[in-house]
Amino acid sequence: MASSETPAPAEAGISRRDSLLHGEILQRNSFAVIGPSNVPNEKDDEPTVKTMHANVISLEDLKQLLEVFQAHDNRLTRQQFEQAMTQGLSANDTRSSRAQLSFLFDKMDTNNDGLVEWDELCTYVLADLQEHEGGEFVAADPLSVCPHLVTSEHLLPICTVTTATLPPRFITASEEGTICFWNPKMDCIRTFSVDAVKSSRQLRVTAVQLMPNAFRIAVATTNRDICFYDTARAGLCNRLSGLPNIVCTLQYVNEDHQNGTLVMGDLGGCVSVLNFKAAAKQLFNKPVSAWQDGVNVHLRTLADGPKGKSVVSYQLWQTHEPEDDDVERSVRQLRVTPERSVITCAATSRKALVIRSLQSPTLCTEFHIQKGVNAFDHNQQLNLLVTAGADATVRLWNPMVPKSPLAMLKGHPTAISHVFFNVPEKQIVSLGTNEEIRIWDMSELTCVNTLSGLIPHRPGPTTPGQKIVVLRALWHDATQSLITAAASELAVVQLHRTPESTERTHPTGVKCMLLVPEYNQIITADESGEMCSWSLDNGEKLLQFSSPHGKACVTALALGANGKRFVSGASDGTCVVWNLLSGTALQLVLKDNTKEITGLLSLRDRFCRLGRDAADMAR
Repeated sequence: MASSETPAPAEAGISRRDSLLHGEILQRNSFAVIGPSNVPNEKDDEPTVKTMHANVISLEDLKQLLEVFQAHDNRLTRQQFEQAMTQGLSANDTRSSRAQLSFLFDKMDTNNDGLVEWDELCTYVLADLQEHEGGEFVAADPLSVCPHLVTSEHLLPICTVTTATLPPRFITASEEGTICFWNPKMDCIRTFSVDAVKSSRQLRVTAVQLMPNAFRIAVATTNRDICFYDTARAGLCNRLSGLPNIVCTLQYVNEDHQNGTLVMGDLGGCVSVLNFKAAAKQLFNKPVSAWQDGVNVHLRTLADGPKGKSVVSYQLWQTHEPEDDDVERSVRQLRVTPERSVITCAATSRKALVIRSLQSPTLCTEFHIQKGVNAFDHNQQLNLLVTAGADATVRLWNPMVPKSPLAMLKGHPTAISHVFFNVPEKQIVSLGTNEEIRIWDMSELTCVNTLSGLIPHRPGPTTPGQKIVVLRALWHDATQSLITAAASELAVVQLHRTPESTERTHPTGVKCMLLVPEYNQIITADESGEMCSWSLDNGEKLLQFSSPHGKACVTALALGANGKRFVSGASDGTCVVWNLLSGTALQLVLKDNTKEITGLLSLRDRFCRLGRDAADMAR
């Protein structure tokens, strides 16, 4: 095994914290994607503005309402309006409660005369439909996306993409025997070459796994063997041959500084386990006869050694068995959980996913899923399991309840090849065979983003115009990045959802505020004369009032006695009477001088103005 060192290039520009890519790459390739997220259903009994939109009024409803208005001289009282709307909206009776209709009447009654005219109703319907066009969705936080194609030394298809800790590293391996180590900025800092594989045209590498406490790299090949190489000298230490099938996936678990367990999944649906009792010193027993060279170890002589002092043990389980309609039974993915359980999946309908305890192999949980499982992910903190397969469905499971999933997420047009938990964002990331990335919200169980055509792999030489298929993928939580491998190409798609920062609600300082308890709203006014009403339920901006005060500072606000009007006073001495619900200016009151109004007091049918010079009354 030859080794070569490649110096990491110096970082240029500004590198964002917790980024997998350099700063200049982020600045050059990043762009924002805004995806919809479903608005939660509102309670029917809440008399809020949003519970009674004009989009519940159909064209037939308008024709019926027009006949009612014409019969009452084109104007209706509150009682007539509620009766007409109740009869006209019979198909939507769940949305037309009396409280909501009363609230709708107050919004349409712009001049507060206790009557709604036909013109007022049509104006409201038109304005509301324009405002809430496509309003069943709201924009989610912008998603910053940065795709980047990484230059690598791989020549044949990449078979392994994995991570290592202490120090943090990414490891990739290709079929011709090239193993690359990458730093957290995706710079190749070291390259291994498996000479035995490169010298043979028929031999190919199928899986690679780092063994930290043993200072070894396990390399599985198509020769049905596992080769163990020294990480420092890059030399062959041991070769385990005679395995029942070709190993296609590996995972190593550090038990402590001495012991370790190597778990292998093969093309025959079997799971093999090697327990090393002195991994830091030696992986296999010392030769017991002269004809053994100490490097090549056959599986049938694995336990040979001093009685009761063998440093390695071997177990084999037939985990996945194909049915008549199953194409293959190879172990697609393997994971060892912190609870010392092995999770494996295969494209078999029966035993599509199996959870087996390492301590008690007879304790086994089987998941039977139609068309099998291509990929899964397990999260110990959430105690959840997510699977995906050829049926284009993402399933969320309780690992202890294999009979039925907690949720089924559908939307992918093709089979799903990879799926991951995005724990920091409480999301699920799935990747389809058409390279479509979908991001699912775990609390709402909805798709919040669909990203197509972002993985920057180039078309294959044998399929002009078509991209090569992604064979391996890895999700990196710390940097919110998806690392993909297609043929010999390595790509990174870094995703980062930045919550929108708290924006200023006014261009200038807020001068005064007014609470409207009946409608659970608040009205604010600033020094530039801008006034807005806000919902106290969700902080939504309901209305922005046009300012007859010009650029004068709004200095006082007062609520009318009926709770449906309010008065604003400004620094130029003017006062305006407003319809609270529609935002219409009903009356402008001017003073003889331009002294600032410092206070307003609302009475039954008039209001009192307080200024720096005097106080007076106005209707």
